Amino acid sequence: MIFPQNVFARLPVSLRLIASAPKSYLLFLLALSLPSLVLWSCTPIAMSNSSSGTSSIVTPNINIATPNNTDGAVSNGRGSVGFYDVRGNASALSEPSEPSESSLSQPTPANTLPLLQSSRLDSNRSEPSTLPLTALLDNTPPVNTGNNSNSMRDLTQSEQLYFAYLNNGTIPVSLHLPEVDAEAFISDPESPPSDPSMFPANYTYPINIDPLAKKYISYYTGPARRTFQMWLERSNRYIDVVKNILYEEGVPVDFMALPFAESGYNTEAVSWVGATGIWQFMPKTGIYYGLKQDFWQDDRKDFEASTRAAAKYLKKSYKQFGDWHLSTASYNAGPGKISRAISYSRSRDFYVLNQGTYLAKETSHYVPKYTALLIIYKNYLDYGFTMPKTEPMIYKTINIPSQANFYVIADTLGISVGEIREFNPGLLHPVTPPRAYNLRIPVSVSQRDINKLLGMSSEELLQYTVYYANKGQSVKSIAERYGVSIAELKRINALSSSYLTSTRPVLVPLKGYYDRSLNKWFQLNVKPGNDLYLVRRGDSLESIARKVSMSVEELIYLNGERSYGEIIPGQRLVIGAR
Repeated sequence: MIFPQNVFARLPVSLRLIASAPKSYLLFLLALSLPSLVLWSCTPIAMSNSSSGTSSIVTPNINIATPNNTDGAVSNGRGSVGFYDVRGNASALSEPSEPSESSLSQPTPANTLPLLQSSRLDSNRSEPSTLPLTALLDNTPPVNTGNNSNSMRDLTQSEQLYFAYLNNGTIPVSLHLPEVDAEAFISDPESPPSDPSMFPANYTYPINIDPLAKKYISYYTGPARRTFQMWLERSNRYIDVVKNILYEEGVPVDFMALPFAESGYNTEAVSWVGATGIWQFMPKTGIYYGLKQDFWQDDRKDFEASTRAAAKYLKKSYKQFGDWHLSTASYNAGPGKISRAISYSRSRDFYVLNQGTYLAKETSHYVPKYTALLIIYKNYLDYGFTMPKTEPMIYKTINIPSQANFYVIADTLGISVGEIREFNPGLLHPVTPPRAYNLRIPVSVSQRDINKLLGMSSEELLQYTVYYANKGQSVKSIAERYGVSIAELKRINALSSSYLTSTRPVLVPLKGYYDRSLNKWFQLNVKPGNDLYLVRRGDSLESIARKVSMSVEELIYLNGERSYGEIIPGQRLVIGAR
């Protein structure tokens, strides 16, 4: 039996799977499910509130926040903490939770934003609901000569109309709109006009402002305004580097806004499932794309290496799906889920997939959310945000031939250990890896100091011996072997237990080279983010201890009094430093 495509797309998966069954069975099942189908087709869109678990009806025509209107900034937009700091604690700068229905659903005014036409139109894409251009060109209200007139630069035709509409339906005095064939532009969206100025030339990503994108623009320019301003400050350090890498890799440079949706440009961001860095790579995916992850470094936190890996991922998924919207959705859900959604829906248009139940809620929101963040970033002054006070990173790279101590490097080059950490976020400890490594340093460092550093011996550079200890080995045995104090060994290696909880490197001061005053603050960074156990349903301290080959007493010792009580699913327990 053949269903019309719009009906077939709305059927539950179970009914779609039996669509080819014998007619007698099919008619019987349809008769039983007919009331449900009627309710299904008549029910308005409902979205879940991520914080309360309740649902509310959402009106599809929600207005976008205008750049002139900053009255909506009634709160700082901070919600539940979504990321963890370097020690696995809640970040001091709280990241926002997903916007709730109360923050996304705003009263709908008379005016709504017209959709920008995408620069890439597929043959099977349904025509977007677009406001005719004549509605803006005809019967224009008196010209508004407000402050925005000076901020309107050389805009394309679509952008002029876009900002004109945002300006309460008025056209700034600095804009001079040429005559256009509005009817041809609207009536046949599959055959775009020959004039390229009618498309958003300043965007390298196909723009489609659907109702969800409008809601996210309203959210990040309203309740979450402070959060986005914080992201602007943080992103300004890295975003020029990210743009250059995306350009070199041959993907749309507009993907530089994707880390806003992923991590808010936080290099230390770690999600509850272990995704890490500004691009939020999972461990296995990172390894597949060449990101090194060991005791010494995690390239998922490195803004250069992770950006190059993300570009390769996006380029590969574009070759698979042939559409940047699907490539973006794949970055969130994975190519397998997108392929299955395409198979079930019989469409390669993301916005067709989004009309049914083919995508998870997070993925269905992901592309509109990214689109909204991209538009806000490229026009943040028009939306009332201030220019970032942080300065872009300007650095040069030197090749360190062997493992080196941050404190030796900083002392020789006349810079701070903090600068080395900031320029090299992928290094997990205050030492470089035990191999040649390209280290970023401030561009102001003189060549004379660089030559002095590179002229040092490996012993002078590190001032430590690396001893690879076995799990369960006592700190006392290592201290006696090398003739150092137990307290000093524990301090340097951030050891709280008298026994090693895992097989790992231990740094031991090298006699004849170790400078105690220089290394006064030297300490390996304990990274619980790499050594946490996520409590699951049915877990107990005893079962967890067996899984990680530890005793219950060791677990309690490492996690303090909080582990005495009842553990709950979602809780994280420290299981040792790797």
